[in-house]
Formats: sequence, structure tokens, C-alpha cells
Amino acid sequence: MGKQRKPKACSICGGEYVNDIWPYGNSALPINDGRCCDKCNNEVVVPHRFRLIEASKAAKREGCDVG
Repeated sequence: MGKQRKPKACSICGGEYVNDIWPYGNSALPINDGRCCDKCNNEVVVPHRFRLIEASKAAKREGCDVG
């Protein structure tokens, strides 16, 4: 049998998660510098990343420089 992983705390919701496929969790950037569970990644982090991309595209269309 494979090595069982210890639960880790999500840096967004604080809940525990165990991920046997990728034991490091998901990057919580740009929400915070920690790691997050799949639920927070799907419901918080990824939608926020898409909003940032859309804001950057809109700023470029308007001739603004977004950092």
C-alpha cells in the first residue's frame, strides 16, 4: 500500500484536505501565498484569476497599463 498523507489546512477556508495525487494542494495565489483545497481552488482562486485576466484585457483595450 502507498504512503498515507497527513491532512493539511487550507489557507483560505481553514479546512483540512488530503490530496494523494498531488500532495502539495493548490496554489492559493493571488488570494494569498499559501496552499488551498480543491473546493477553494475551484470556487475562489480560479474565478479570481479569470477576473484579473479580464480586467487586464479591458485595461489594454482602453489603453491603460495594468501592473
